[in-house]
Amino acid sequence: MTDGKCADAPATSASNNVALVVQSIQGHYSIWTRILSAVWNFILDIVLGTTALQRICSQETKDTRGMMVKVRTNVALDSSLKEAQQDIFDFKPFDVNETLLRVGEIKKYAISKICESNLRTCFIRFRQVNEVYSQALALKDEAYDSKNDEHEALLEQLWSNLKPDVRRTGGRYTKEWGEIGFQGQDPMTDFRSMGLLALKQLVYYTEHYPVEARRYHRMGLPW
Repeated sequence: MTDGKCADAPATSASNNVALVVQSIQGHYSIWTRILSAVWNFILDIVLGTTALQRICSQETKDTRGMMVKVRTNVALDSSLKEAQQDIFDFKPFDVNETLLRVGEIKKYAISKICESNLRTCFIRFRQVNEVYSQALALKDEAYDSKNDEHEALLEQLWSNLKPDVRRTGGRYTKEWGEIGFQGQDPMTDFRSMGLLALKQLVYYTEHYPVEARRYHRMGLPW
């Protein structure tokens, strides 16, 4: 039983992620707005012989971002596109060709070259966003390890970025870490919730915004 539950856990977590994102998007619209939208799209489907996705993507546009928002919203509000929702909103990379094929099979449309190109562009961007999410979540789940030379080097780099002309007299475990905002003698304990993601963010911030970082760390901010 224990093994079965462990095996089901990732799938359950993924389903919860998708449900939360879809509910968040749907929450921007009242139930009546969603019903009227569904009825209106159904009428247009019958009269024009096109789906909502076709109408969104059927013309060339320079407003790619606006088109992406409309496609994302349409997928979230369309209960027939459960698998596409799983692909787009699960924070994981997905096969763009397979998703396009499944959407086409469900909607049964004869897609134009412009529509396919626009829809593919949207799905590629969605996948790229998911790749970033996936990498960020992996870093978040990677615990800081004081025996890992790469982790230790990042920590030392953070100190050097904030106090380039100061050497710690107390070594690795010292209250001097409090001078740059850490709570105790071992900074490792401050990365328990966000893992390596937090450390890499701090290193990036102190490298690219050194003036602001050195000003904030004197106030105990942003960490």
